[in-house]
Amino acid sequence: MIDQAIFRAFRDRHQHAHVLAVGTLAGLATVILLSKEPLKGSAFFLAYKICLLIMRARRLAQIKQEIAEHLNNNGFNLLNSDDQHKLQSLLFLDKFRNLGFINTVITQVMRDHQLTFQQIERFLRQNNCYTYLIARKRNWAHSTHLRFVCPLSHEEKKYHLFISTRNQEEALSELLEESSSYQENLDKLKDTGVMQMQEHFPLADHFQGGAIVLPTGEVIQVNEDQ
Repeated sequence: MIDQAIFRAFRDRHQHAHVLAVGTLAGLATVILLSKEPLKGSAFFLAYKICLLIMRARRLAQIKQEIAEHLNNNGFNLLNSDDQHKLQSLLFLDKFRNLGFINTVITQVMRDHQLTFQQIERFLRQNNCYTYLIARKRNWAHSTHLRFVCPLSHEEKKYHLFISTRNQEEALSELLEESSSYQENLDKLKDTGVMQMQEHFPLADHFQGGAIVLPTGEVIQVNEDQ
């Protein structure tokens, strides 16, 4: 209960957040110093856990503030009214968090209307959607025959697209696993593609989720869990 209270305080940026955190850690430090040896390990672990929660909450507060600043920037919206109309179907699908349909629409819109992942991600933020577009790097479980390809130019890219439809804090935590800020993720989306399997080469047995484009052009959405 203590760690949840501290996390909420930092997350919501309550004025007493720092006082609560410092006071709790000071109290735990006293317990560690005065307690008997068997209790010191447990108290130290609790203090360490609370420190991690504080750091996570502060990072989430910072990235929320960063997104808010982006939205207040007139140059953030790079879509004209016609392009925004083409993306309206995403707003409907976003309510149901259907990853398969969302991925299909995004890929089709990019191909048919020459939009980029950056433009679509900005549109999603402006409409306060559940869906986040996250650039993920290649990991150990990806087959060497798996390519990350831009749906527009078919150029090979460094990162692959990961679509998250979780609650905001969970989605932002996923984003922070790959990038240190929202702007860094936006920049990486320039060099992001969808997964494409070369013919006759199977995928590894286990790999992190993402959008896969078969050689036939069929799109498959695979995720770790939803």
